[in-house]
Amino acid sequence: MNDSMKSNPIELVEAVCQRARGDEELKAALLEDPGVTLQRETGLTIPAGWDLAASESADGAVQVELVNDEIPEQYLELVQGGREIHPEGSGC
Repeated sequence: MNDSMKSNPIELVEAVCQRARGDEELKAALLEDPGVTLQRETGLTIPAGWDLAASESADGAVQVELVNDEIPEQYLELVQGGREIHPEGSGC
């Protein structure tokens, strides 16, 4: 399945991180500004106030994580896998 056919935000982010292993330019962009890079690469809308951090492991893999102390209640279903959203941010 290619990235454009995925609708689960976690799968989309994982696909970008996987692609970054073989694409130094993408990896650098993720490490510098993960929110903007993920929006550009996936079409996802990163909610205002969500702070993302990216790091590179010793084997060259890039991980992106949410660093907020709390996830806003209206987004809990998304991160728990209870609901799908479309990458275009058009709803469920």
